[in-house]
Amino acid sequence: MSVVNPFRTVFRLPSRNQRVNWFPGHMTKGMRQIQQRLRNVDCIVEIHDARIPIAGRNSQFFDTITGNGTKPHILVLNKIDLLGGKQQRGILKQLRAHQPALKHILFTNCKDQRNTGVLDILPLATKLVGESSRFNRAQSADHNIMIIGVPNVGKSSIINVLRNVHLKKRSAARVGAEAGITRSVGERIKIQEQPPVYMIDTPGILQPSIADDEMGMKLALRQH
Repeated sequence: MSVVNPFRTVFRLPSRNQRVNWFPGHMTKGMRQIQQRLRNVDCIVEIHDARIPIAGRNSQFFDTITGNGTKPHILVLNKIDLLGGKQQRGILKQLRAHQPALKHILFTNCKDQRNTGVLDILPLATKLVGESSRFNRAQSADHNIMIIGVPNVGKSSIINVLRNVHLKKRSAARVGAEAGITRSVGERIKIQEQPPVYMIDTPGILQPSIADDEMGMKLALRQH
């Protein structure tokens, strides 16, 4: 008779508190490229995993890219299909308590082209760009939207879905199950004809260091 081990409820960490931080060179390069391209960006869409709405979000994005409020910012919480629908309200409350300035939050499932959240990304981004000053890009007819986030949250997948929905064209951004498929800031990918909308794919960039063991476990477990 075989004995089935019970599902573990506790993860016991080694007694020596030695964390392994993964921040390869392409992430440093990617952050530098993002900052260099910001001048020609009209809106920033940050993609994150809905299962860990606060844990794992790269604070560098807020500190250097979105926090000053000069560019419209949308937070897209992807993979909502892996959560119960009733949890969305609690997530919104938690996020707004943690970051009161965060006004625009969407929940998406990039595997479903008919998903309301996915279909709301482009109209919301276009509306926010139209309401912003755009500074040096005020006379430009096209809209440049930069996609940022940590690895494996569906950044490239969302670009491909939107391209297919609005232009009926095949995928343009590479995707894969493993982290690090996108390793540098890419060229503009056309998403819509009128107004002309382009998206810029970027590499997933983690925090340079993991703050605590709990965050490290959440980041690791979401890959499975």
